[in-house]
Amino acid sequence: MANISLSLNGLQTMQEQLNAAPSLTLKFYPFGIILHKTHEDGGQSEYAVSPTQIHESFAGTLDFQSGLLNENSLYIGRQSNSSLVIEYRSPQITALFLETVEQALIVPLPGLLLARTIRQTRPEYAVYAVKERPTNLDCALFHAPLPNTNPNGICWGNVSRASDKGLASNRLDEEWQLLLGSLFTAHNVHDQSKQYPKDIRQQFIALEATKSLEYPLADLKPIEYTLTKLIQAQLI
Repeated sequence: MANISLSLNGLQTMQEQLNAAPSLTLKFYPFGIILHKTHEDGGQSEYAVSPTQIHESFAGTLDFQSGLLNENSLYIGRQSNSSLVIEYRSPQITALFLETVEQALIVPLPGLLLARTIRQTRPEYAVYAVKERPTNLDCALFHAPLPNTNPNGICWGNVSRASDKGLASNRLDEEWQLLLGSLFTAHNVHDQSKQYPKDIRQQFIALEATKSLEYPLADLKPIEYTLTKLIQAQLI
């Protein structure tokens, strides 16, 4: 059996894809296993396969890539022993808790992307800013204007991690809440703002002082990554 590759097209939702008829199924009988395949021309074929063949195929490369999805779920992919989920958070007013400020700052944040990669059982995260919701995989990424973050990951400190139930899902609701509801410290506060290159926290203090409703997108600092490069880097 060849390696199995699945790909979802364009902006179709996962539910639409799951409602489609499968092109490949395995039927387990007392006498053995039959693989049933539906061809693009409508033809069908069946042939016997062994448990060893099935094991070798799934132990090799199981490649699943959703393409861009709708709503918050932006991308879901799996390759070999790695799984990747990317979610989009629209620009919105957010309460941020800073270590040096007594009360939460009520400030606007730009659109954000949160990526979770699980290799074996260990989750890894990275967060990026975008100027608009990505409409293609060549979308440019920017430094997330958040302390404790950099393009290579998130410093969680003593923040609790997502539950087993959360990690088993293709949603990042728990992770968003843990990230944005945590206390941000003085770690990794530089190079995230053009106006305040030494400390992104100064930008938030200024935004709250002026009661700004939108994050200044011109202040975002670009990185060399695109969404395509992010996916390629994580699914290895």
